[in-house]
Amino acid sequence: MRKRNARNMANELHTMPLKVEALLSSHKVRMLELDEFGAYLKLLCDAWLNGGFLPENATSNAQAMQKLCGCNATDAERIIANVVNVFFVSDGAGRVYNRRQREIYQEVESKSLVAKQKAERAAAARWGKTGNAPSNAQAMHEECHPKPKPKPNINTPHKDPPTPKPKSFKQWTLEEFRQVIADSNQDQLLTDEQCDEFYGYWTEPSASGIPRFRQQQNWDTRRRMQNAKRMIFDNARPKPGGAVSDDVRFAEAQRQPGYLNWQPGEQEKYAAALGGKRNPGIRGGSPHDASLAQQSGGAK
Repeated sequence: MRKRNARNMANELHTMPLKVEALLSSHKVRMLELDEFGAYLKLLCDAWLNGGFLPENATSNAQAMQKLCGCNATDAERIIANVVNVFFVSDGAGRVYNRRQREIYQEVESKSLVAKQKAERAAAARWGKTGNAPSNAQAMHEECHPKPKPKPNINTPHKDPPTPKPKSFKQWTLEEFRQVIADSNQDQLLTDEQCDEFYGYWTEPSASGIPRFRQQQNWDTRRRMQNAKRMIFDNARPKPGGAVSDDVRFAEAQRQPGYLNWQPGEQEKYAAALGGKRNPGIRGGSPHDASLAQQSGGAK
């Protein structure tokens, strides 16, 4: 290990902060000659490596100053008068120091001590020791052979994962829609044949290929099935002059002969023939006759 020389004391603060703006804005500093300014910085650096102090006997006579700054006797006397006596003060114990540098040194020393204590606590927490961290060989051995992790406490209450939000009916696939029908028919509200007819009506695609059930603003499969049972499968007809809903159109279409054999688009034409907001059927003849009459130009 390299030995320290006599001028290098056991000081771990090797980096000296230099307040450049404060240094150059000082009137006293600006009045220094160039060699005096260089001697001033040299003395500050030597003081920093010695804990912020310089030996008083090394700065009070020209011979010692010659060795310290590497100058001749005349320049040494000038440096003592214009630098040491202006920028350094005695502590009464045989040492001199610069007030501003001493404040900075104490501040840096305090921060360094806090950082060192923090590093020691981190090393103790990681390696289980109060001293420095272990050597690289020991660290590598422990990394390659880590200690087994403690088993989890079985008495710790288990937290269930958050319940995902239900999928919107507008995102259902046809297979999912059929499964929803089956899940809503656990009590056999509709027969299997009726469920197939219900599925066939509500999955009829539009011109853009969107199934009918996805085109609705609101959707409740169970309620739609109950409406189908009440208005279709239990032979409940709509009231004359009542508003025509999709469920009513479905009910009317189901009653027409050969409904299941209609070609694509005929159901839509029939639903449109039932007309806007009012049901034109039930007045003389079947709703199918009324729709045909409307298509031909007038109702009977």
